[in-house]
Amino acid sequence: MNKNALDFWQKYELIESTKTFIAISNNPKSCRFCNLDEQHTTFNTEAHLIPELMGENKIISYDECDKCNNKFSGFESHLSIFFRPYLTIMGVKGKKKIPTFQSRTEDGNEHTRTIITVNDNKRNVILQNLDDYQISKENKTFTITFRKPPHKPFLVYKSLVKIALSLLPSEKIKDYKNVFDWILDKSNETDAFITAFITVIKAGKFRKPFAELYSAKRIYYKNHFLPEMTCIIGFGNVVVQIFLPLSNTFDYKKAKLKTPTLNLFPSVIYDKNKTVFNFKAIDLIEKNSITYNEILHFSFEDAEINIPR
Repeated sequence: MNKNALDFWQKYELIESTKTFIAISNNPKSCRFCNLDEQHTTFNTEAHLIPELMGENKIISYDECDKCNNKFSGFESHLSIFFRPYLTIMGVKGKKKIPTFQSRTEDGNEHTRTIITVNDNKRNVILQNLDDYQISKENKTFTITFRKPPHKPFLVYKSLVKIALSLLPSEKIKDYKNVFDWILDKSNETDAFITAFITVIKAGKFRKPFAELYSAKRIYYKNHFLPEMTCIIGFGNVVVQIFLPLSNTFDYKKAKLKTPTLNLFPSVIYDKNKTVFNFKAIDLIEKNSITYNEILHFSFEDAEINIPR
């Protein structure tokens, strides 16, 4: 086991996972997010703990009301745009089908739009902007610039935190009331590490999406402190790690003058070739809509290439 793996598991322990998650349907039902029960809200919608945009799944939350579910659906539209290149290229089937990627246009010109579809496990790439790709037939490599449509990074982070809060053991919910209020926009006061750490697995693909919640074994050290909770989310060939905002039980006096230390999950354990551990950190603090270009590199065995000069 490599040093990264040892370091992470020395500091954090698994407390809940969708791989072993058992949804409990209380009677009467009560929403863990807004605390309303069946007399004050409804529970008619099937609420998925992991959004189906990350892959078909039957991981259902029975303690999420329709009103909160509708709010989180708004967050997930931004999450879908953020991860769309991975979802399309890896052929991750969502609620209905594998999503099509459509880049934003330049100056409203449709002839600058890149479109990628998946049919019968074949990727059909329509590249109309010559600056969006590089192809090496000799090396059998292909680089695409994904010009993502506008989205709000802050709501991407909230979508990921929502997954973690859905996994939070019921006895810990009261400790995170400030985070539940924050995710519902009842409060802006929360100290958070608003960054996503993303690893793309080079060899391998997850059959189904999953999420795991880890708790720090120890929080306060001599010169630093650890975030209390971190969540790992896997789908397609992507592993995402976020750290939850600090709880209302966090001791700021103990943490005074200490710096936070972020221990990264060794996602390389999921790579069949056990390639070098690497990741990219993406800041999600921006609350306004932004456009974002993401460059992905691919290799291919066989391809039909028809690009006019």
